[in-house]
Amino acid sequence: MDTTGKLLMISDLEGCQTDAHVTPQSQAMCSPEFFDGLDKFMADHVNNRIGFLGDYFDKGPHVVYSIRRIMKLKRKYQARIYIILGNRDINKLRLLYEVDEPQPVPDNGWPVWKDFYEAYAKASTPEERKRAIFTKSMGAEYNDINKDINMYLKTPKNANILNNLTNINYYKDIRNLFIYGRIAAYDHDTRTLMSHAGGFNVPFHSKDYYDNMIATSPPNVSYYEKIEYYRKQLHMPPTPKVNMSIDDIIDVINYPLEGWNFDKDPTEEFYLLQALGLKPDKITDKIPIRLPIRLPIRLPIPFIHMWNPVVINPAIVS
Repeated sequence: MDTTGKLLMISDLEGCQTDAHVTPQSQAMCSPEFFDGLDKFMADHVNNRIGFLGDYFDKGPHVVYSIRRIMKLKRKYQARIYIILGNRDINKLRLLYEVDEPQPVPDNGWPVWKDFYEAYAKASTPEERKRAIFTKSMGAEYNDINKDINMYLKTPKNANILNNLTNINYYKDIRNLFIYGRIAAYDHDTRTLMSHAGGFNVPFHSKDYYDNMIATSPPNVSYYEKIEYYRKQLHMPPTPKVNMSIDDIIDVINYPLEGWNFDKDPTEEFYLLQALGLKPDKITDKIPIRLPIRLPIRLPIPFIHMWNPVVINPAIVS
């Protein structure tokens, strides 16, 4: 008798965008029938699992609905549902601190954000700031998703975005997505490491390195300068400890989530988390990339050493 069950992995729903280039299957993955089918899959075997691998926001009109259905599955099946946060999800937390009141823009900021900084500095209202944030730094067309954005960013009766997400009566499914979401998870039965690799910075440092980054963080810098401090620190050579168990490694990767919550003011962990959610600087000038890319891709030696003691099924690592 099969006692292990199956692991189903689903990634990049992104609200199921509706433009002409999207296949009907993509639309189907945000439909009630699709989520009903996932519920049946979970009910069919007590050991079946689902891994949602991130990027629930941005490109389509079904962001809120799909998140609500995912969280309904999480409430019903608990530990059998893995929720991984993608870069599009982590960067939504910036809306807590960048919309209601403007943040100062650095004079010599990250070149990748040059257009964003210029647009954001010119924005004079929360609506204009949202537009600049989405279109210039999150890769989403604000007009196309405006209706769904307003569903989860609407401010009822003088409450701001932070109040919406910290009040249990408003948008609790979106709030809980961030509470239960992880950067990485490991399914022991299938030896599968689950993470949203696309769009992330370099989250393979040791816990001591993360602790030192926080301890030496400059105290008197602006909001965006703080994010840029952590981004630069993450680009230092990785410092993993070898001979770690897979559970220890997962704990280290998820460490930036510890100590963070929906605080009135951003914490050091928040800045670190945002730096992890930024795409790395361009490396194509030094390392030419030709398509199609053939696997396996050569990994940095320290990264390989960290994983040597760990048995992972490489065919299904996301």
